Amino acid sequence: MSNLTITLPDGSSRTLADGATGADLAADIGPGLAKAALLVNVDGEGRDLDRPLDDGTSVSIVTAESDEGLHTLRHSTAHVLAQAVLDLWRAPGTPCRRSWRATSHGAVRSSTPGRGGSARRRSSRRRRPRGRRR
Repeated sequence: MSNLTITLPDGSSRTLADGATGADLAADIGPGLAKAALLVNVDGEGRDLDRPLDDGTSVSIVTAESDEGLHTLRHSTAHVLAQAVLDLWRAPGTPCRRSWRATSHGAVRSSTPGRGGSARRRSSRRRRPRGRRR
């Protein structure tokens, strides 16, 4: 089995077994980094930790202490929150009529299909029943 060589941001290199992932690289550097790692940047592209690395690439490990890591953590958390809301409020077997998405600052926003794609508030005024007026 062949090995692959990874270049780190400080210019040093690590040799790992072929098929090694970003999680394997973080564990090779240290157990604290392996626990704190959220994703890896491979030649400037963010990737999941479980994706295999390629030979000769430049890799940096992203943790929650960086701006990119904090953004990724908030974005992922927004998706988990949206799924929890759907699980709580949607009756079993009912199709979801709203699509949920995370905004750039990590908030969750709903959009209702058939209304131009944006969530609009309905008027809080109650309508009078139709029919005879008094």
